[in-house]
Amino acid sequence: MHEPRNDIDLSRFEGILKRRRKAIVDDISRELEKHEDQRFADLIQQAADPDDRSVADLLVDLNLSELNRDVEELRAIEYALARVRAGSYGICRACGEPIPEERLEAIPETPLCVECQSRAEEARDARTPSL
Repeated sequence: MHEPRNDIDLSRFEGILKRRRKAIVDDISRELEKHEDQRFADLIQQAADPDDRSVADLLVDLNLSELNRDVEELRAIEYALARVRAGSYGICRACGEPIPEERLEAIPETPLCVECQSRAEEARDARTPSL
């Protein structure tokens, strides 16, 4: 295990992560409220034109996609906060090297350096079948 980073201000990054976590929790709450409102609107429109129902279904699906994206980001932030507490924040999970501060500024929840992130994306793309 590597030594904790002392070349970055961990408390500043912890604050950034906590503020982002609060913003995402607020977003998730709003999305859930919107989803509930949409479900009631869909129930009212059940007797309406089938085209109207398909548009309503699409809107619900879009709301759920947004919610899923927010939940994934929230998980990444929680994992980053756990790394702050454990003293491993800012250390690449894959190669063990320090993640450049510029990358942490751009994506504070990232567990990977740019090089390892690129390799992970290439591996994922290689496993994804093309149409």
